[in-house]
Amino acid sequence: MSRLEQIAAILEVSVPEILRFGETVSNFFDQCRGAIGLNLGNQNNNFESLESDHQMEKLVLENRNLRSEIEILKLKLAIAEKEIGPLKK
Repeated sequence: MSRLEQIAAILEVSVPEILRFGETVSNFFDQCRGAIGLNLGNQNNNFESLESDHQMEKLVLENRNLRSEIEILKLKLAIAEKEIGPLKK
């Protein structure tokens, strides 16, 4: 008990607060479940949703960049064909 009192003094809390800690944490998560998207049956949360959104935006940008690169390559091909064209005949 004296060791617990020392810990309580260091943490600047009371011994009963330490003893109720597990109950307090449980109540905290019960109250926050909807606010932060916790669902004990399904481990998805808002952070995962934000990460998914970020990944989707990244893929969209990569797609646009690849399409732009394809257009540039098509133009380069057309230019090369015009330059080489007379040589083929």
